[in-house]
Amino acid sequence: MINSIVVDDFLGFSAGTISNHDFASKFSMEQNDVYKVLRVESGLVKITFNGLNILLKKNQCLFINRNVSLIISSMDDFQLSFVQFKDSCIDKNYDINMMIKSSKLFDSEKMFNKISLKEKHTLIINHYLELLFNLQLNERTSFNHLLTQNTIQQILLLSISIFNSSIPKCNHTKSETFAEKILKLFNESIVDNVKNNRSVKYYCDKIGVEYSVLNKLCLSTYGVSVKNYLDLKCLHQIKYKLESITLSIKEISNYFNFSDISNFLRFFKRLTQMTVSQYREKILNRKPSIIFNSSN
Repeated sequence: MINSIVVDDFLGFSAGTISNHDFASKFSMEQNDVYKVLRVESGLVKITFNGLNILLKKNQCLFINRNVSLIISSMDDFQLSFVQFKDSCIDKNYDINMMIKSSKLFDSEKMFNKISLKEKHTLIINHYLELLFNLQLNERTSFNHLLTQNTIQQILLLSISIFNSSIPKCNHTKSETFAEKILKLFNESIVDNVKNNRSVKYYCDKIGVEYSVLNKLCLSTYGVSVKNYLDLKCLHQIKYKLESITLSIKEISNYFNFSDISNFLRFFKRLTQMTVSQYREKILNRKPSIIFNSSN
């Protein structure tokens, strides 16, 4: 038996995680007229389609054009995240739609393209993927439909930025060295201070850079504004604390210096579309990933 995944008709996408611990198993993505994005989280994965065999390793992503069926398999244990979506998810914004369709990510001739994510991008990508996973469990509302479209567009815009930046450049300007230095100082400051301070102005003053400069660097490097990036870094630490059952939600709220617990709860739900209690329950009762069934 070969598993397959079908796009949600209302939201226009499907997303999830596939784990394989049986080298004899295969997984099929057969639906036509949908774009497919695959990202390997661990292991080595073989993707077969149109007579091609493509190997993906950890943190590599494959972008495949519409009307392509594929088989996923491996001789090793692996974990893979996938998103497949219809045109309706990128048609809403004309400028973004044209940018995505004119990019080489979904090459109309090769039918695919591959990029490698750097460590600095994984936090953002993981956040977007988790949003999509959670959206599938939420109500089918117009708001969630728009949030789905926005999230997928953000994933693709960041991917285009990574893809374009991988093109070799003849000269490295001083501004690139400056950018690396500023972002390094910014990230080091976040690690030490984000539990007490989530003000962008605080970090601009600390590292001696104007807001407009730091915001532009975050947009070009991470694909999100400096405020969103700061919030995601804080969220990452909050999630780590929530995995400890010895700490109450109020204690965690106090640890991150929120003025009151209601602000903490709103902050978390705004970024994850889940309540803190729902997330903690999800962690404590973590459901197994989709497991391959052996093919006949």
